[in-house]
Amino acid sequence: MATRLSSKRKVSKRVKRSREKSRRGRKAVAKSALKEERSSRFKKLAEVFVKGKKKEVLEALKKLGNKARVLIEIACFSRYKFLRLAAVSQLDGDLDALIEIAKYAPCEETRMAALEALSHSDSALVEVASFSLFKNTRFLALDLLLEDSNIYKVFSQTPYRNTKDACLERLESEDVLKKLVVEHSSSNYAKKAISKITSPEILSLLLLSNIPLSFKKSVANKLSVDEVSDPQVLCEIAKYAGEEEKRCAALELIIDYPWLVKEVSQESTYPSTRSLALMLLSDSVNTTDDPTVLTEVACYSPYSECRLEAVKKLKDSYAALVHLATKSRYSDVRRQAVENLTNNPEALRSIIRLSPYSDSRKRAYQLLSDPSVFKQELERILG
Repeated sequence: MATRLSSKRKVSKRVKRSREKSRRGRKAVAKSALKEERSSRFKKLAEVFVKGKKKEVLEALKKLGNKARVLIEIACFSRYKFLRLAAVSQLDGDLDALIEIAKYAPCEETRMAALEALSHSDSALVEVASFSLFKNTRFLALDLLLEDSNIYKVFSQTPYRNTKDACLERLESEDVLKKLVVEHSSSNYAKKAISKITSPEILSLLLLSNIPLSFKKSVANKLSVDEVSDPQVLCEIAKYAGEEEKRCAALELIIDYPWLVKEVSQESTYPSTRSLALMLLSDSVNTTDDPTVLTEVACYSPYSECRLEAVKKLKDSYAALVHLATKSRYSDVRRQAVENLTNNPEALRSIIRLSPYSDSRKRAYQLLSDPSVFKQELERILG
């Protein structure tokens, strides 16, 4: 009885395995047949597209549905115009596919059809205007863009000089032109953009921004001092404007801001303007307590009384006095600066180490070696 049951089980397992093997075989055969049928169908479709019989071709296109890769290939490389245009039409709504056609399709009418289908999408037009291989397509896409912000995007990313030139011609927003100058200040396009800006407010902002010196001069030349009220902008005009009369007028308007006049005396690219600024600073020595302004006067003013008055007012500014004792080219200033540091041995030691002038070093040494000062310093060190 047990032997019979065991034998039945073995037979059942063999039957199951046989059925499973047969099922897998049928499935593989069916799959292979389906693959062959599909391959045969696509070969027939390809033959239809190559032959170019209009009715058959249009029917075949419908069967393709939305197979973008095939439609792009047809739109770009079919010899038949009606077929290329039909493929573009069938891709309506597929922005990526239409962009590819507009950028790379060799036939102009195909690109134009794709461009027309893209006319509602600014982002797609920016892409085509920036990177299409064909100049006329880039320019047509650019013409369809209405907002300066989108035209600026094209300018910023296109590698084509003629497209950049066309963008610059189209740009009208002075805020966008200012952005172009600041972000592309290393190119010649920035200078062309400056020539298109007329607003005193925009020009003033540009003058205060971090742009190259040559562009600062161009901006300063365009501004009139009558249009400007910001003292910092007037300071920049005084430093960089090409007309001496304009520089002098700007300098006169900032005379109540000695720290700005000091900037002009240090940074102007014109020696005559630096000299005039220094003269104005010298006149302000009795009305200002700004250590940087007083240091500038004491160090560089051509007037002895102004220099000495500035040193006198700096009596409690030890760093400024050390600077004067080691840097000023005037011996009266150096001497007075050292005398004002009599009670500061550390500052005197700095002068001995740093000053290139023997008179400053000698006087500082005399003060440090005075018995009372020497004794006091020893006690401090030992203490």
